[in-house]
Amino acid sequence: MRFITHYLVTGSIALALISLTVAAPAQHEARGTSQRGVQPEKVSTSRGHTQHPQRGSHPKSKGEHPHPHPHPHPHPHPQPVHHPKMQHPHPRPDHPHLPPSPHHSSTSPTPPSPTNTSPAPVTTPDPPGTLSFIDPETNKQSAKFLGEKSPDSSIGELYEMDAANPGWTLDSEGHLNARSGRSLYTQGIAISLFDPRGYVPYALGRYTCVKTGSTTQERFVLDCSATVPDRGVVNAFVICPDKDVEGDSSACQGEPTTQFLQFTLTPPLA
Repeated sequence: MRFITHYLVTGSIALALISLTVAAPAQHEARGTSQRGVQPEKVSTSRGHTQHPQRGSHPKSKGEHPHPHPHPHPHPHPQPVHHPKMQHPHPRPDHPHLPPSPHHSSTSPTPPSPTNTSPAPVTTPDPPGTLSFIDPETNKQSAKFLGEKSPDSSIGELYEMDAANPGWTLDSEGHLNARSGRSLYTQGIAISLFDPRGYVPYALGRYTCVKTGSTTQERFVLDCSATVPDRGVVNAFVICPDKDVEGDSSACQGEPTTQFLQFTLTPPLA
């Protein structure tokens, strides 16, 4: 009986020691696992790859890892970069609200406005007066001129204008103008009045007069001449029997009564 009891006690002790021996490594591994966390299982392959079940396979490389999916080609058609805030640099006529070009900044000084370069209106330096010629005997004699009744008249009717009538002026360019606005013209023989603002035949030359040293406050003594195409300068005058002023005796009906070279413009009395 004692032998059986001894055997049972000895067997129990042996079983307890075996249990402790087996349980100790398991507990140690369990403690290490709880401290380090669970590491994924690594499976070796025959071609030098380390396969991770969760991430797939990657080739081993001693250098940098290439991009897993390199793009084979650059994009064949690069897309343009859009800037929605940019506007057309130059304003368009149909969109005046667009800003001006950056090359013409609104902060640049405004250029001065151009001055009025149009010529001043022709003024009459001398008051209107009567036109006459110097006669050696009477010292003053009036005459008349023939002029177009209408600048655009196809008939070419003539009218007479007495030089003694007041209203003659000498403008700043030296042209003798009647009250009607017509000026003295000649083709070298006959003298007539034409409106310089209307139709004037090409063959006519306009008289230009300058004051001589004999000019006084009472009268203006004028040397007048005209440049006529194909004839040159003419500056002589004749008085025909009918008192018409012409440039040559061939324009008179008969022999001229007087020849002269200067006109006299007499201002009206104050």
